[in-house]
Amino acid sequence: MRRKFGVMVVGAVMGLLALAPAAMASGGVNSGGVNSGGGGGGGGTTTTVPSGSCAQITTFASSTGYYSVYAAIWTQFSISDSCGSPLNWQMTYTNGTTGNVDFARGSSTQYMSSGTIDEDWAAFSTPYTVTLNVTDASGATVASRSAVVTTKAPKTPGA
Repeated sequence: MRRKFGVMVVGAVMGLLALAPAAMASGGVNSGGVNSGGGGGGGGTTTTVPSGSCAQITTFASSTGYYSVYAAIWTQFSISDSCGSPLNWQMTYTNGTTGNVDFARGSSTQYMSSGTIDEDWAAFSTPYTVTLNVTDASGATVASRSAVVTTKAPKTPGA
């Protein structure tokens, strides 16, 4: 009985380790929308898919809220890959006021083809262009989506 329990524990630990790359790609831990207040930020969505592409971005949606006392953006995504080899992807958050990329995360469809990326330290009341770019091994873009989302205003004292 003791040996069976040990095998079960090892199996559970191995299962959790298999999920580790996904957690690391999303900033370690999904904040889950602490004090989120929900809602998106408006703006349009742009989709770019080269003709004959073997990949599609099937989910791409951002919401805004708060992480502790900071503005936050959470972007859910899913990439459908029928290319025959893993694809690389990168999500960028470009500050519309400064033009700088304030935050970026990336991985491979081999490790994370869907999930939520957390930008938990965004500027308040700021438009961000969130872009998901998917590339093949040679660096050619096979799919891309972008949308503008505006973060929430700072919390009022006592809120």
